Formats: sequence, structure tokens, C-alpha cells
Amino acid sequence: MTKMHLMWFSAFSPHAGFGMDGWAGPQTGRGYDWTQPELWQDMAVALERAKFDVIMLGDSLAVPGTYQGRMDAYLRYAEHAPFHDPSPLVAIMAAATRRIGLAATLSTTFYPPFLLARLMTTLDHLSRGRMAWNVVTSYKVEEALNFGYQELLDHDQRYDRADEYMALCEQLWSSWASDAVVMDTDTNTFADPDKVRPIDFQGDYYRSRGPLNATPSPQGRPVIIQAGTSERGQDFAATHAEAIIVARETPEEMKQFYDQFKTRVRKFGRAPEACKIFFLAKPIIADTDEEAQQRANALYAHAPVEAGLAALSTMIQTDLSAYDLDQPLPASLQQQAIQGIRSQLDRFYGSGQAPTLREIATRKVSLDSAPFVGGPERVADELARTMEAVGGDGFAIRQGMWPGYVNPFVEQVIPLLQQRGVVRTEYTGTMLRDHLQEF
Repeated sequence: MTKMHLMWFSAFSPHAGFGMDGWAGPQTGRGYDWTQPELWQDMAVALERAKFDVIMLGDSLAVPGTYQGRMDAYLRYAEHAPFHDPSPLVAIMAAATRRIGLAATLSTTFYPPFLLARLMTTLDHLSRGRMAWNVVTSYKVEEALNFGYQELLDHDQRYDRADEYMALCEQLWSSWASDAVVMDTDTNTFADPDKVRPIDFQGDYYRSRGPLNATPSPQGRPVIIQAGTSERGQDFAATHAEAIIVARETPEEMKQFYDQFKTRVRKFGRAPEACKIFFLAKPIIADTDEEAQQRANALYAHAPVEAGLAALSTMIQTDLSAYDLDQPLPASLQQQAIQGIRSQLDRFYGSGQAPTLREIATRKVSLDSAPFVGGPERVADELARTMEAVGGDGFAIRQGMWPGYVNPFVEQVIPLLQQRGVVRTEYTGTMLRDHLQEF
């Protein structure tokens, strides 16, 4: 059987399940304070016990206002807002764990490269080499407005600038030789000056003198994660990323993407195994298959239509409040969607399924994750069979960091996957890059 890597994909947010299963969902439980460290540390320890590769935290830098031209629905349902900064949280989770990787999302559009390179180096030190950076270029105009810009660069230009951003960060991370810090008390020398150099970077978008004023971290640079699925985004990932997150629903679609993207990585002069592919999955687990389906139905019933419309309005960048809920999404709007869900919309409507706007808004039709619904045996079997059909590399479990989601997967599904030999039973390395390159 093909072994699989595992990521838990959440966010420092009350809607950390990304929609129907957020702060008020029937699975979250009550009484948990998502703003406090104890919940996150406890869940990180549980996921480390299950030998996950990494926990990744998404982020956003604005309260949207696309739906009805107001922020009301987003705030009422905690939909796409609020988000707290993931960077301090990964440091807090690092203090409670020893092996599991930790990833924070940071935008190349809004964070100065020097500050980001320094932050990632610091976090890699604090985590003893377990840090990853989820690179995003941002797509919400509200984020641009928060930083004093009237608009964003166009899609491909944001990636052009991100390429230069990555080149600058790489030079900053390399501005200290790996053996520059000597800490020689006999000569009172902390660092060898000959092994630390300015970089004098001059680009089309950025300039930086350097060097970085932080010492080399255990990994040297963070693991790079990316989720771009447009042609330009895939080229960016094939060039820079060590892991990519992708939404595909069926094993056939996953296999097609897997083969195509590995070929793309090779085209950019890298070994195919240098970049792992994590397919988004949203397991719904109960003691029996029937109970799991009932739980899924309860989640759909719980999802407010308006919350789903607000989320979809943001992802399509169009106010959907005036559209007929019981009609398919107009074809013209499908092409305005962010790339991460456009391919799923194309698949639905291209195959003649034509789900209605209401079905999409209530999450009865998944645009961002493959559903795995059933008892522990069924979910474990389907995950294992899917990965065998695809040929690698793993799944990003897109759920909230709530005990109602983490514990069933860790306590009921992981042991079955371990018995099948498809996930690790122990870590063989100490750093995140070790975990990703283990198999």
C-alpha cells in the first residue's frame, strides 16, 4: 500500500473548520475558548501523538464586504472573519510539542520580505527546525485597502512579484554561512565576520542591503508550502514549494493532477519527490456509517444559507445576494471564481450536474475538499484506497482544531491506517523537512 503524509489544515479563527463546522457547529462542542493557547496546544499534542507531518494555519488580513456590499453576514456568522495572527500561535504550539511540523500563512503582497525572512528564521529556531511558510499572494481587495492600496496587482503580476520575493528571502537566509556562528569564548568571537555578508539585492520590485540580522536556523530556511492551482500558480509551486495543497474530489481527478504536477516539477529541474502533494479532505466520522451520514446531514442542516452565500461571494468576488438560489450559478460568474474553486465549478457544470446556488451555499456540494463520510473502518479504507489509486503523497485534513474533530480521527482512524502500514507509527527525523522527505 502507498504510504501517505498527513497535514491538519485549520486557522486561528472561530470558523476554523472553514464553514459549516465552525464555532457553532454541532461537532465543536461548547465551552472552548478559541482565543486561548490551551485548546491549540492540546490539539497539537494529539496530532503529534498521531504522527502527523504538520499543522498548517491559514490566514486572511481583512473582514470581507462583498456580500450585500456590507460586512454584516461575515461578522454575524464568523465567515471569513475574524482571523488572529497565526505566527504567535505556531510558537505557542511549538512549546508544547517536539516533532510535529508547524506552518503559518503569510502574504508576499503585504509582508516586507526582510521582516518575513527574519520572522520565519526566528520561528524555526523556536520550533527546533519544524517551521513552514504557506506562501500566498492574496486576492481580496479589502486586504489591499487595509494596507493603503486602492487595488491589487493582477493575478499573474502578483506571482511575478512573489518570484522576486522568494529570491530575496533565499539570499537573506543564505547571508550567513551555516558555520558563521562560532561562539569562541577564548577569542571572544560570537560570529566570524568573514562568513556573514550583505546581499545588495536589486530587483524590479524590491531592494535590500542585508544581511539578515538573525542567525541561521536549524533548517536553514522554512519549508515552503503553496496552494496555487492556476497555471501561473502551479509554475510558482513547481519552482519553489516543498508541499502543495490541492482540492480534487475523486481519485481519478487526484491522479490526473498528481501525474501532471509531478511532470511540471521535473520540467523546472527538480526531482518529482521534492514537492509533496496534499489533497484536501474533510472526513466526517461516527461509530457507524449510518451515524456518520446523519452527522453529515446535521452539518448541512446547520449551515446558514446566508453564511455560505457570503463565503461564495468572496471567492467569486461578486455579490450573490440578488441571484436565484434555486438556479445554477451563471457561467459568467464561474470564471470569476478564485482558481482554487474554479476547477471544481468547471467540473460540476461541465459534467451536467449543475448544482444550484443553494446546494453550493449549504455545502451539500463540496468545492474545496474530498468528503470521506463513514465509520472509522470505512474512512480508513477510503483514504488508503484513494492514496493507492493516486500514487502519493498525502491528505490535508481541512477541519477545525476542535476535540470533536481531532480526537475521533486520531483515536479511531489513525490506528487503522497504522495497522495497514500507510502512515508512520514513529517519527524518524526531528525536523519538518525530514518528515516530508521520509518517503
